[in-house]
Amino acid sequence: MDAAGRLPDDGVVLEPMVEEYLVHLRHERGLSIQTQRTYSMLLMRLCRWLATASVTAWPQVDTARLTAFLEHERTRPSEEPGLKTEARLSPSSLYLQVAAIRSFFRFLADEEFVAVDPAENLSLPRRWKQVPKALPLDEVDRLLSTPSVVTPTSACTHAILETAYACGLRLAELRSLRLEHLHLDAGFLTVVG
Repeated sequence: MDAAGRLPDDGVVLEPMVEEYLVHLRHERGLSIQTQRTYSMLLMRLCRWLATASVTAWPQVDTARLTAFLEHERTRPSEEPGLKTEARLSPSSLYLQVAAIRSFFRFLADEEFVAVDPAENLSLPRRWKQVPKALPLDEVDRLLSTPSVVTPTSACTHAILETAYACGLRLAELRSLRLEHLHLDAGFLTVVG
């Protein structure tokens, strides 16, 4: 172990570094739980793939290995339930995979666990912008109509739906709303997203 408490290159195992990175995401970068879970799943997939190639330390990973992994990911069938087995991963899934790898290796380089960042020059695949699907007007009216039986739960649900619709809030923004974010006298709310 060196003065900083790090193992020598030949003793570094893959998964503990991912765990350390996830702690960094949680405490230093303040990323959402969902982002942490997604990055964890994607990086553990990389760890399993590297283990099949007998890679036991992050400094052994180079750009060629990462490119081979991404090619493997690009051509593997989707694990989404209900999809045909020949369905491939979407460009947005690959984009997320590359983003996770680049961020992880930037962390490893910044913390001096690797001398060179092999993911630095990985290019992100093109992502197509998708227009959100809109509900038909009759469904919006039905969704926002006053409940026939008003209970505390139905009144709360109605207020949440009205707020989300009127403000155009995303689900994560809606879930993070707290009473201190409401400024009823002034007629606005503070959204943290």
